Amino acid sequence: MSFKSPLAILSAAALVACGSVPPPDWQVAVAASTRQGVDAYLSGNDRVAESAMSRAEREVRRTASVDGLARVQLMRCAAQVAAAQVPTCARASELLDVAPDTRAYAEYLAAAPLSDEALARLPAQQRAAAKALPTEAAKALEEIPDAWSRLVAAGVMWRAQRISLEAVSVAVDTASQQGWTRAVGHWLQIQKEMFQVAGRTQDAERVQRRIDVLLAQ
Repeated sequence: MSFKSPLAILSAAALVACGSVPPPDWQVAVAASTRQGVDAYLSGNDRVAESAMSRAEREVRRTASVDGLARVQLMRCAAQVAAAQVPTCARASELLDVAPDTRAYAEYLAAAPLSDEALARLPAQQRAAAKALPTEAAKALEEIPDAWSRLVAAGVMWRAQRISLEAVSVAVDTASQQGWTRAVGHWLQIQKEMFQVAGRTQDAERVQRRIDVLLAQ
């Protein structure tokens, strides 16, 4: 399993779709469960999210792979980051017996300063976002084609205080287009607060109306 993207663990399912040699059943199960867990979490369905992610962890435990288990657990962490929440996951220094790529990704999710070596180990589509200044944040996000990866990058920018109003708008639009209720709500709240700080009262009121629509569902 590689970290070509935050959910590259799901690549096993893609192998099946492409007609390649089918991967082991446990890899397919981990891929499906992780995708379901992330989607459920971003949508605000905690029961389904916990059940799916626990199932993914059980499948990886069958292999006795410490690194594989750490990667699944980092997907929980990445989902929290994508929803603009402070993640509740292990620090990179607490991850023992894991691959350097796994440790680098954990540092990235923690919004820690990255060495050049760690930066090079990130998923390719996250590297530009990891280095982007606030004035470059929106453009860096827009260049990430995958919605999930884009939100993870936005969450890291937010945690590192490197995000701009324009970049927050990209995150709001991304979450909204996917129907990820929890992520939409948190990003809208951040957008509202940033408008208020900037003295843009009418924009803040417009965002509040969107929040009201979301809460009324």
